[in-house]
Amino acid sequence: MEKGDYYSKRKSNLGEITTEGLFAGLVAGIVMLLYLLGSGLLSGETVSLVLGRFSIQTPANPVQGALLHLAVSATYGLLFGIIYTPLGRRFSSWILALLYAFAIYLLAHFIVLPASGSRLLDLTPINFALAHLVYGVVLGVWFRGK
Repeated sequence: MEKGDYYSKRKSNLGEITTEGLFAGLVAGIVMLLYLLGSGLLSGETVSLVLGRFSIQTPANPVQGALLHLAVSATYGLLFGIIYTPLGRRFSSWILALLYAFAIYLLAHFIVLPASGSRLLDLTPINFALAHLVYGVVLGVWFRGK
C-alpha cells in the first residue's frame, strides 16, 4: 500500500481512531512545548523554569513537567480524534482543531489552572493562547485529509 493510499483512508474502528489521536496529540504537544520553550528562552527564562511550570511537585520537577504535558497533550489528541471522526466529513480539520484548542485554552485558563493553583498561570494569557493555537494548527495538519 502506498503512502497516499494510507493517508486517504478514513479510520474506521475505535482502536485506529484513538491511536491516531494519541500520536497527533503527542506531536502537537511537542510542537507546543517547543513554542513555549522558545518564547521562554527569548524572555530570559531557563528550560527548567519553563518545563517546571507543568510539574505538580513542589519544588517543580522539569522532567515530570515535560512528561505530564506530553501525556495530557496525547490524551487531548485522543479525544480530538474521537470528536473529529464523525464530524470530519462536514467540517475542515483546521476549523475543528482550532476551535478544539481554543476550548482547551478556555477550560485550562479559566477553570483548571486557577482551581489547581498551577504555575502555568505565570504565562501571559496571550502566550498561553498562542501555545494552544500552535497545538490546534498541528492537530489540523495531522488530521487534514483523513
